[in-house]
Amino acid sequence: MADWTAASGNETWYGNATSPTSDTSLRDLAAGYDADLLTFWLYHICAPVVVALGLVGNTLNLAVLWCSKDLVFVPYVYLRALAIADFCAMPVYSAYLFFALSPTASERVPAVALYLAHAHMPIFNSLMGASSLLVMAVTLDRWWAICHPLRALSWRTPRVVAAASAGLFAAAFLIHVPECFQYRVVALGGVGGANTTLYVLQWNHELHESVWYGVVWPWCEAIVCRVLPVVCVIVLNPLILRAFRAGLRNRKTLSPTISARKERRERAEQRHLAALLTMLSATFVVCTVPMTTLTLVDRMVPQERRERFAFYPGLSHVANIVELVNVSVNFYLYSVSNTNFRKACLSVFAPWCRPLRGFARRPTFTSSDRRSGSMVSHVSVSRTDTTARGRQSVVAASLRQKAVADGGAPPLAIESYC
Repeated sequence: MADWTAASGNETWYGNATSPTSDTSLRDLAAGYDADLLTFWLYHICAPVVVALGLVGNTLNLAVLWCSKDLVFVPYVYLRALAIADFCAMPVYSAYLFFALSPTASERVPAVALYLAHAHMPIFNSLMGASSLLVMAVTLDRWWAICHPLRALSWRTPRVVAAASAGLFAAAFLIHVPECFQYRVVALGGVGGANTTLYVLQWNHELHESVWYGVVWPWCEAIVCRVLPVVCVIVLNPLILRAFRAGLRNRKTLSPTISARKERRERAEQRHLAALLTMLSATFVVCTVPMTTLTLVDRMVPQERRERFAFYPGLSHVANIVELVNVSVNFYLYSVSNTNFRKACLSVFAPWCRPLRGFARRPTFTSSDRRSGSMVSHVSVSRTDTTARGRQSVVAASLRQKAVADGGAPPLAIESYC
């Protein structure tokens, strides 16, 4: 997550800052947004829209992946875990936007200030790190399954994948534990009135002056949660696509020994899954490379040199929103790129539409043949029900005979719905 730094003062708001710069409150931070047009558009307009799309999309994504009985392949187990991480990240970021853009609550309520100082950044960054690690895991799984299929048989089971996903969540949370201590809450009395107390976040000087927190931990976090997933996705996806195409060519030569229908079904499923994972990987790279690059710049370039470039804070804000897009659009990507996912959506949400379909298809009954004085009902008959068709033809013939015997014309409104 990008740093939100006040335009004036000596204190940096939460983020990956490396050195302190005086105490400032969230009120000063929010006032700075109105002065900066780019930041105003990003955090007042774009971020709420992205969060709203993410809340809707991740809710639907979690429902489909969790409830559908058709998405049973091993990669979908990783995608379920990815949906959990993305879904949980949205409410956390929503709270971040609410308290940052409306700072009164955080300044006057000590519990909110404690949450922002010690819990918010570790939780959100852990979820983002878990999301990146899960994308890396599903890429490694596909590479292992396509390039080394025989070796992967014993390891690619739902139980092993579920355990690996839980381990990635635990690793992401553990590596962000030090962020719980980078700020502390300070109570300032007599501000704006004799009985007013404001609670502001202050930089933890003792912690940041240590070599372990100032040098070792930032590099470990950047490599594990940012650099390693991006490198794995960029390097392994071309290998996966090349091996996948070679496998399709080889399977065509073996098709005489396999059922043609089964072969077509398996190849279609593999193509759909490959398209889904390719779209997921491409979006991940596009959305995370900017923030990964800026994170490496933060680690390698001193803050004094970064502050010389006026456009650097704006780049951080843009990269922050672009990275948020990565965890908001997965449902829409799956729906566009994978036919089986669309079918699973229909199978999950179709029961909610059955009452409406039943009402629309309810048979209607009409009367006709006023000349003969008889009432003939039009009844819908299924095309596959041959017994009903035969019965209807017998009834129509008997009605014609009866009308002729009575000296009238044959009924004109006898129709057959077959």
